Amino acid sequence: MRSAPSGAQPALGTNASLIGGRYGGVNAAGLFVALHLVRTTSPAHLNPGVPFHVVPRILLETCVTAREALDRLLAMPLMHSFNYVLADSQEFFAVEAFPGIQRVREEREMLSTTNHYQHPDMIYYQGRRKSSNSRRRNERLHELWSERKGAPWQWAQSLLADHAGPMCNHDRHLSTLWSMVADLSRHRVAYCMGRPCEAPFVEMEWPAKRP
Repeated sequence: MRSAPSGAQPALGTNASLIGGRYGGVNAAGLFVALHLVRTTSPAHLNPGVPFHVVPRILLETCVTAREALDRLLAMPLMHSFNYVLADSQEFFAVEAFPGIQRVREEREMLSTTNHYQHPDMIYYQGRRKSSNSRRRNERLHELWSERKGAPWQWAQSLLADHAGPMCNHDRHLSTLWSMVADLSRHRVAYCMGRPCEAPFVEMEWPAKRP
C-alpha cells in the first residue's frame, strides 16, 4: 500500500487487515521500518499508548533517518510487546519494547531480529512463553550471513526462501504470508506475496513525491 499525505514522506508498505496502520515498509528518504511480535507475559497495568500497527506508519511518514526514527520511537508510549527494526543506508537499530519499557540494540555490520527479546534487560518479560522457533531462525540468519556469497540483492531473496530456520515457513500457524527485500542505498524494494520458495519477488517503484 502506498501513502503520500500532504506534508509527509511518501511511503510504501504492508498493512494486512490493520486499517490505517503498517507492518513495515520504506519511505522516499530511504528509511526502512518493520515490526516483529514478541509473545510476553501480560503487564500488570496497561497505560494508554500508541497501538503497534500505527507506529511504523508514523515513523515512515514523519522521519527521514533511522536515528530520527529511533528518537521518535523512544519518545512514544507503546502499548504492546514488539521488536522494531529501523534502518537507513548508514545506520540500523533494533528497539525491543514492552509496555513502559524500551531497550535499543545496534551493530555495525549485521543486526538480526526475530520474535523474541535479545537485550538482557528484556528477557525477563517473556516469562515462560516459548521462543525456540524464533531463536532458531535468528541463529540461522547468522549462519547464512557468515556463508553469504553472490550479489546481495539475490542473496537476500534466497535467504528468505530458506527452510532450515525456517525463514520460509509452511506451518499452518506460522505460515509466511509475504516477504520483502530493500536496498536502502540504491532505493530498490521488492515484495513476494506468499512463500518465497513458491512465488517470485516483484520489484516495486520506490515511493517518491510526484512533480
